[in-house]
Amino acid sequence: MAQSKPKNIQTSTEELNQMYSKCVDSFGHGINNGVVAFCSDKVITEAKTTINSKLLEAEEKITPKNAFLLTKGQFLESQSLWEKYMKSQCILQTKLIGMAMEGYCPMKKYLQRNKELDFLLYRKGEF
Repeated sequence: MAQSKPKNIQTSTEELNQMYSKCVDSFGHGINNGVVAFCSDKVITEAKTTINSKLLEAEEKITPKNAFLLTKGQFLESQSLWEKYMKSQCILQTKLIGMAMEGYCPMKKYLQRNKELDFLLYRKGEF
């Protein structure tokens, strides 16, 4: 059976996706780079908070029993490397696709990162 998510994890990936859609819809007129940037920033802020909670939870799950698999700091190091990759990838997308990607790309990457952490934290079996 999969482990359940604790109640203190702020926002699910699905809720973050809905947050973006609702924000864009609230402008009522055609979407433009300003709308994309504004709404993406709102979602990124919430996604970062959720990721930070998940990283703290992951670090707390490392015990002497499972320390042979993981060490304290590995999740944080992984996050730091992921952030470097994400920034580089989004710079490329912005240059090749256009300015709307400057906010949209990181938002999508943060949503994807939330799913990755969910997979690691809430999968079947012991951690």
